[in-house]
Amino acid sequence: MVEKAEFFRVADEIRAEGRQPSQRNIRERLAKGGSFSELGPLYVEWAVARDYYARPTREDLPDRLREKVEAFAAEIWSEGRRSASEALQEKARAAIAERDAVRLALAVASARVDDLEQMLALRTPGADGDGVEPIREPAVADGEDARAFWNRVMQVIFELLGERTLAVDDVLAALPPEIAAEAIRRDRLWGPSRLAQKLRERAKRGRFFLEPEEGVFRRLAEAA
Repeated sequence: MVEKAEFFRVADEIRAEGRQPSQRNIRERLAKGGSFSELGPLYVEWAVARDYYARPTREDLPDRLREKVEAFAAEIWSEGRRSASEALQEKARAAIAERDAVRLALAVASARVDDLEQMLALRTPGADGDGVEPIREPAVADGEDARAFWNRVMQVIFELLGERTLAVDDVLAALPPEIAAEAIRRDRLWGPSRLAQKLRERAKRGRFFLEPEEGVFRRLAEAA
C-alpha cells in the first residue's frame, strides 16, 4: 500500500528539482514502489492540491507507444525537410525563370533601340516639302547571312532541348538573350510563329527536330 504522505513528498522533491513529476519517476523513489492503479488516484489528488498541470514527455509513455511516437516524429521531420527542400527548389526555379524573362525583355528593348537608331541614321534630305525623306526600314541580312544565322539558332535550340519536349513559347523564352536580340534585328516577323516555322521546316525534312504535336518540338536522337 502506497502512503499518501510519501507520494506527495517524492512528487514535491522531483518538482523542486525542475523535473516533471510523473507516475513512473515517482514510483522509482517510493520505498515500496507500487502499481500504476494505486499511483494514479494519488497522482491526480497531488496535482489538484498543487495546482499542477503536467506536460507529458516521452519518458511518461510506455515503451511500445514511445517507439511509435518517435518513429512518427522522425517521419514528420523527414517529410518536413523534403517539403522545405521542394519549396526552396520551386523558389529557385521561379527566380531563374524571372531572371531569364528580365534578360530577354532587356535584350528585346536593346534591339528595338538599335533598330530606331539605325532607322534614324537613314534619314536624308528629300524633296517632299519638309526636307526629310520617310524613315526606311532597316535592311534584312542577305540570303547567305540569314541562312547562316538560322543554322546557328537551330544548333543552339538543338543543344537547349536536350531530352526535353518543349512548346515553341518555352523554346523562345529559353533562348539566350543575345540570340533573341539578333533575331529581332534580322527578322521583323520574329516571334513564336516565326520560330515554329523555322523549326517545322527542318522537322519536315527530317533534320534536327521532330514535331510530335503542333507547336511542340523535340530533337532527333541524332542530328541529320
